[in-house]
Amino acid sequence: MINKFRESIFESAKKYSNVVLLTTDDLYDKDFAKFFHDRQLNLGPGLANALAASVGFAARAKMPFVLFNSCDLLSAMDQVKRLIVEPNLNVKMIGVGKSDNASFLEVMSGIEIVLPSSREELNENISQMVNSYGPSYLELR
Repeated sequence: MINKFRESIFESAKKYSNVVLLTTDDLYDKDFAKFFHDRQLNLGPGLANALAASVGFAARAKMPFVLFNSCDLLSAMDQVKRLIVEPNLNVKMIGVGKSDNASFLEVMSGIEIVLPSSREELNENISQMVNSYGPSYLELR
């Protein structure tokens, strides 16, 4: 599903100049960076840093997609709540890998949680995320 996500985010970035891709660890997308070199940053390990950076982009009318390993989100829940959900920022979080994050996030009001079950559904979900304002979390299982 990660490859389908990369295709979808690439298409969204072609349509919307405010789409920015922030990646952590080994999730850097070379193809995206080749075409949108000024709209992708690999922030290395540490999801909390990537989430904090996404706040700055969102405050400047960009639409950051933060791509990270799902298992890292629990350590950054405070940043998600205080920096992104409470101020209702337009940050799109994409977790890679199956986790229990959705059950932790659903107690926060104001965040959209998306768990696509197929590649076709994923494409539709990305389109909906791009066209809606506010924080959201999508898990690529």
